[in-house]
Amino acid sequence: AHKLVDDAFAIIEGNASRFSAGEDFPPELLVLFSEANAPFAASDLGGHELQVQRALELHDRLGSEDDQFRARALLVRCLFEARLGTATHRLKGFHLLQQLQYALRFLVQALGIATEAGWAQNDTRYGFLVYNASLVFWNVARPMCRLGWQRHIVNETAQVLDALRKVRDASAGGAAGKGGKDASGGVAIPTQVDLPWLIELTLNLAFGLEDAGRDADAQKKADEAGPLLDECAKEQQAAAAGKGEDEEMAVAARIAKLRSLVLNARAYFARKAPGKTKEEIDKASGSTMTGTVYFATNGGIAPENCGEELIKAWQIIDKDFDLRAAVAAFDPQDPKGNQAAGGGRANLKPQRLIDLACAVRAACFAKLWPLAVTMLSRLETWLQ
Repeated sequence: AHKLVDDAFAIIEGNASRFSAGEDFPPELLVLFSEANAPFAASDLGGHELQVQRALELHDRLGSEDDQFRARALLVRCLFEARLGTATHRLKGFHLLQQLQYALRFLVQALGIATEAGWAQNDTRYGFLVYNASLVFWNVARPMCRLGWQRHIVNETAQVLDALRKVRDASAGGAAGKGGKDASGGVAIPTQVDLPWLIELTLNLAFGLEDAGRDADAQKKADEAGPLLDECAKEQQAAAAGKGEDEEMAVAARIAKLRSLVLNARAYFARKAPGKTKEEIDKASGSTMTGTVYFATNGGIAPENCGEELIKAWQIIDKDFDLRAAVAAFDPQDPKGNQAAGGGRANLKPQRLIDLACAVRAACFAKLWPLAVTMLSRLETWLQ
């Protein structure tokens, strides 16, 4: 494979002057060569960095119009510049931050071309450029998703997210296209933008806003993930209908995992000003325990009140057990003996047992060890 790449590059080098004619050697070949050596899904350019750089330089010198190939060349350039910082020169700290910010400038240019009037939002044939840009963005920006750094990519994250939303809206609306810059007529091929991907980027933007000190905006952005989650659940459940029990169970598991991510994030961003968020989380999850657990683990409940809140939430599910009395009688030498403080054992559904297990985790997080051990002791009675 490496020899084939070298052979292809030798042909490009030997005919560099002929690309300007755009006949036997159209400029698009330079972009295709660069893409083949810098897969969007990988960070390794396969040892052909200088060849990729040379191909991109040749394409740039041609002064190509702002078409899809120009946008694709810019995306490859973004990956190339990012790799110079992360792998080639192995930059650290502020120097790495600067290099990655520089790389993202090329992505923003590509996104500007892809979202220009008459393109992605009006012609679904070009939505794939926006989707590819979002993948490149995540590849490049991921090292910056940390405290103190993420504030520097708020604008880029917002631009990518906004562009993806427009592509999804255009595809959902069945936009047939009005003719992009390098194509007129033809069959529109809508680009499907998965809602889980939109949710991930929405939450990512929320963390960036918080890192920038914009707490209210961060909470508002995190709340936007709620309706997206509901829409995602409806879509996936409808798609799984009639495909068998296994598929329906798999979809239910994916939705549950995504719901946990969204609700936990909402609790985190609302921890300083809970308002009605806790009740909304309980309603969305279908459990009176979830909101308490998420706020306890994210610091949304004062330490001195955490134990009491967890006990109240527990007793709503496990009415036959006096958890408060059991904790008061806790004996470190005989923790198992606390079971006697309660009454019978209700026949709880598996999900309710999961809720109780989450309460144990929250108690551990709050370092309420007598409460956690007592809860665990009670849970073990359902295993007998």
